[in-house]
Amino acid sequence: MIQGAQGVHTSGGGPDKDSRKQSLFKRENLEKHGILAEHIAYIGAPNELEELFTDQQWAETADKFWPRSDGKPWTPAAITALRGNGKFSQRLVELLQRGRGSPCASPGLWPGLRNS
Repeated sequence: MIQGAQGVHTSGGGPDKDSRKQSLFKRENLEKHGILAEHIAYIGAPNELEELFTDQQWAETADKFWPRSDGKPWTPAAITALRGNGKFSQRLVELLQRGRGSPCASPGLWPGLRNS
């Protein structure tokens, strides 16, 4: 969430380093709307909010909100395998879709994680 001269804005879970690609979260745009440069920070390691949570947290959340269609639990090892090989959030969504056999979208990950 970003609060500035023009009000409060949200995008998915909030502004991570990937958000810099969206015009709303570009540093120049934020400064233009009255947000001081020293108040602008992007979180994520290296680029995504999703990367801040442990593999165990993701596995437990996936079990609760996106159970596998075969009834097996999600494992931290399955999540670990997604890291360092491209965009983590996209790979996570693809894994959940394959495992549960129905659509899942990146913004949909946040309510589940937040509520777990």
